[in-house]
Amino acid sequence: MLRTHTVVLAGLMGMAVFTVHAADYYVARTNSTPEHPYDTWATAATNIQDAVNAAAANATVWVAPGTYGVSTNAVDVSGINVVHINKALTLKSTGATPADTIIDGQGAYRGIYTYPGSGEQIMINGFTISNCWAVNGAGMAIRGGASRTVNAHNCVITK
Repeated sequence: MLRTHTVVLAGLMGMAVFTVHAADYYVARTNSTPEHPYDTWATAATNIQDAVNAAAANATVWVAPGTYGVSTNAVDVSGINVVHINKALTLKSTGATPADTIIDGQGAYRGIYTYPGSGEQIMINGFTISNCWAVNGAGMAIRGGASRTVNAHNCVITK
């Protein structure tokens, strides 16, 4: 599903109006027909990292209730994470409470590792992040700076 935003630009040559589409991507742990680019519930990824990798910058990745562990493609320089986000993105659970959608580090992995680019923002909403381990003991590692923002809303981080 595409969210549509109308943008109006005015310049020396007159005025131009065009539409910008921010794509949505989907994750459903029990989906039997995952298919890249995971842009409908019928083709939803079965792990969060696949959808994050497919998502364009500034997109929203919608995650159905369930328990999500590490996938084979969640590796980065800091170790293995269940989810690694390195671009502007919204990661949002569709569950009624954070307990409905769990990011499980399986006692050996970090739950979420974020590293937005300069001027980018990452939003995470509605998850329980649990059973995680990392060198620094964090279930969620956030790398940021003055021009980088990571916001977590309605999330629970537990051991």
